[in-house]
Amino acid sequence: MDAAATALVESPRLELSNLFDLHEHVLLDTRNGSSLMAVTLQVEGNQADLHRNSFKKLGLEEWSKQRLQTMVNRYHSAKRVGELKCQDDRDFNVLVLTEVFEIEFKLGKHANPKLCVFHLPSNWLGTVLPMPPKGERHNPFLLPYPCAINYVVDLDNRGIKRLKLKEPRTDSSTNFAVISRTDRGGFGHYTMRLALQTKADAVPPKSIEAHIAFIEKAANIYNRVLSLPSGYPRPATPSGFGELPPSIQLKPPFAPESKKSTEPISPVIRKYSLMDKIRQHWRIIWIVLVIFLWGIIPLLKGCSP
Repeated sequence: MDAAATALVESPRLELSNLFDLHEHVLLDTRNGSSLMAVTLQVEGNQADLHRNSFKKLGLEEWSKQRLQTMVNRYHSAKRVGELKCQDDRDFNVLVLTEVFEIEFKLGKHANPKLCVFHLPSNWLGTVLPMPPKGERHNPFLLPYPCAINYVVDLDNRGIKRLKLKEPRTDSSTNFAVISRTDRGGFGHYTMRLALQTKADAVPPKSIEAHIAFIEKAANIYNRVLSLPSGYPRPATPSGFGELPPSIQLKPPFAPESKKSTEPISPVIRKYSLMDKIRQHWRIIWIVLVIFLWGIIPLLKGCSP
């Protein structure tokens, strides 16, 4: 303690980081019915500590209510399904949360009455990098740093067949931040992966205009809209939906200079068990079985003595 001090010195503020992985898996109903969304959040470092402190202070029930309110703020119709699940690794200071919500997504109208418009739930990324105020500026504009966010959206619906994806791989990079998006579609599913990183803690005044242009371009990258066939019910729940991962996958140390915008990002490939595939295609299997029996029964009768 300084003998000459006349008052207590305020302790330094804790610098919050944006180092997390977020995976949202949507089982979509395109009949304007209820859909399911499984949310898996992996946080590390001081964010993991903040989540632990909130849990210790509030308790599981109140903490779950607050997390539900976060989803209600995004989707007014959100309802929790089941209980919040948590996996905590103190050795590596990593915390994983998994939750399932029932949501009535608002589907937009399409010029084709057989289609509907679905906005992917990725617009929250616009809150990570704030837009600098326009006008002359003499001071640097602060950025969230370190910041390394990996966001994956899996979308399942039987109406998804052959999506014509515009720019399935795109990115944008400056000396201060980089964002990348990778899309992949298949029969009954679609996957989008977004990666956002900052390379510095502030943007100098002379680079503000370029940073504004970057944020505007980033908004076009993460605001993804799909045209989907309407009238399809929510698909069957696949195995592992809403379950904690079998093990915590640690991310490499944050190093923005090692992540170049030209580095390919591998999309998440959907994997289903045999029973999942049978449940998804039971109508086709039933029709094939009926046709087979319709053809084989007369043959069996003709062979009988």
